[in-house]
Amino acid sequence: MATQLEPNNLATSYSVCHSVSGTRPYMAPEVYACALGLIDGYDSKVDWWSLGVTFYEMMRGRTPYEFSPQATAEQVLLLISESFIPFPAHWPTDLLSFLRLLLYPAPERRIDSLATLKRHPYVSRIDFAAVLAKRAAPVFVPCKEGFNCDPMYELEERIIVSTPIHRRRQNKRRCEEETDALREISQVSGVCSVGSGKGCP
Repeated sequence: MATQLEPNNLATSYSVCHSVSGTRPYMAPEVYACALGLIDGYDSKVDWWSLGVTFYEMMRGRTPYEFSPQATAEQVLLLISESFIPFPAHWPTDLLSFLRLLLYPAPERRIDSLATLKRHPYVSRIDFAAVLAKRAAPVFVPCKEGFNCDPMYELEERIIVSTPIHRRRQNKRRCEEETDALREISQVSGVCSVGSGKGCP
């Protein structure tokens, strides 16, 4: 797993971003919507989505939405808006609630601040003061002498995908029908706002 949740890669709470970049399985639906020209930009809520994807992957060993490196932005956005996230039946309800609040396709329903996150029952036992002061001992300490991520996905994406995602805006005319279909879905399910909320009852 190779995500880059670090200060220079995070959107600030008061900024609106317009560029399209990131590791595709961790990109929020509004980033894809921005790539398609469905919305003008996105804000820091995309980083809370990425945290939710990372957390889910740590728990299950897979991302909540799986798609091939060849999948287009339209296909990924449709997958997110029309699919349910598979949650194991044995997961506790507070964990399910926590992940659903991070992975709402509609950004306005998503956890969007540390203060909100800290109030959730699932993390109530965490001493955030100790974490911020770097006094909390981590449950898992990765080995420093080898790779702790699988670079294959990024490598496959660079080799297989002929049009990088930041260039897909230039190819919008070739997918006008799919884009029109997305807009129709957005009017019914809120994809443009973004997402139907399926998988997050």
